Amino acid sequence: MVKREETAMIIKASRILTGLGSPTKFWMPDQMELREDSVKLLQREWMGLKREEEVISIERIASTRLQFGLIKATVVLETFGGAKDDLRLTGVAKGEARAFREAIQSAASSRQMTPEQMAQADQQ
Repeated sequence: MVKREETAMIIKASRILTGLGSPTKFWMPDQMELREDSVKLLQREWMGLKREEEVISIERIASTRLQFGLIKATVVLETFGGAKDDLRLTGVAKGEARAFREAIQSAASSRQMTPEQMAQADQQ
C-alpha cells in the first residue's frame, strides 16, 4: 500500500494572467504544493496530456524568494548544490505568496538538523 503524504498548503497561478497565452493554463493552472517534507511543482501542457512534476525535499531549499509585480507575485525556491534548477511559480496572489513563504520557513525550521545529526550524516 502506498502512503500518501498530507498536503499542508497549495498555491495556484492566476488563471487569467497565465492563461492568456495558453488555454491549458486557463483550465489547469500551475500549482505548488507544500507537503510534510517536500515541495511539489506541477505544470501541465497540451490540455493536460503532458504533465511535468518536480519534487524537492525541504532540506534542499536554500532560500525562498518572492518577486512582486504590479498585480501578482512570483515564488522562487532556490536549491542547494545546483543539481536542479530553481522552482518557479508565476502569477500567484501576493498574500498567498507571503503565506506560502512563511509556511516553508516554518517547515524548514522544524526539520533543522542538530549538530550531532549533521555529524552522523557526514559519517555515512
